[in-house]
Amino acid sequence: MPYLQCPKCGLSNWSTHRQCVRCITSLETVEGFHAPQPAVRRNPRKRILLIGIVLLGLLVIVGGTVAYTSIGRREKPNPNAPLEAALRASAEFNVPVVVEAGRYKYYDQDERRLDQEATPEAYVLNSLGLLYVHNGMYSDAPMTRAKDGGLLIDPMTGIVPQQYKHVELEITQSGQAQSATWEPYEVKRDGKLGWKVPIGERQFGRVIQVMAMPENHPTGDEFWVSFTWKWKPNETGQAFDKRDPSYRAPDKPKNFPRSSFDVVVNDSQAVYWGTATLIRTGTGWEAQRIMWSGPGGVVLSPNMSEQIDKMVRDSR
Repeated sequence: MPYLQCPKCGLSNWSTHRQCVRCITSLETVEGFHAPQPAVRRNPRKRILLIGIVLLGLLVIVGGTVAYTSIGRREKPNPNAPLEAALRASAEFNVPVVVEAGRYKYYDQDERRLDQEATPEAYVLNSLGLLYVHNGMYSDAPMTRAKDGGLLIDPMTGIVPQQYKHVELEITQSGQAQSATWEPYEVKRDGKLGWKVPIGERQFGRVIQVMAMPENHPTGDEFWVSFTWKWKPNETGQAFDKRDPSYRAPDKPKNFPRSSFDVVVNDSQAVYWGTATLIRTGTGWEAQRIMWSGPGGVVLSPNMSEQIDKMVRDSR
């Protein structure tokens, strides 16, 4: 800021001073004098009001966007909702996930091997103290040994005695409380005997694909669908869940004849698949013939997706 020299005492003053600070001489007539500008006072209330208006505007914009998004979503309902509701309500879907804890007999005409064994799941329950797997030996004829230790032919039957492995299963005292939900089963043809043990329930995912039936001449009264589901293990099922710290890997006998169609449920984080037939009823849809699949997925024959969506919408 430039200075002004007082004409009376010679003191240098700011150019905005009206009087000399020493001798009180007026400086307004001195060349270079600049009258001071009045200070602009800001109203804090106006500032707060302005900020409030801006925030209110932002809230209106955000709220409108959320409402618009919600409306947009409501305008696109799930076309398979009635089919999914029928699957969730199906008694077949709500059957617990089970494992077969039992024993079975082999029939492969191999006399040299031991032909009875317990299922791997039985050994898991054995390790939990719920089931006792008793392994013994038996012979199909009295065992008479010669002096050299070899077996003699039974003089009564003419049979050379053979030894076989024999398995018995027994529910332990600890397993008695839980065995109330175990379902006994027996397959005499295959020599199978044991219990179907619940290890958890299924949680529905969603319908993935819909196929109209009959495929060439659909009437809209029957569909074949593929869907996803997850497994929620119960207390016993935690020992069969490889994601759980208490997981017990089932011992697999070397001759265990597991079918390629068997679905092994052992992962609570996996997404499993299934298929079902949906039949139109007077009040909606009914799920029938549910088939369970593994985590590999199920692919149906794609046919008339737009027409199928319309058929399902019209059925509501």
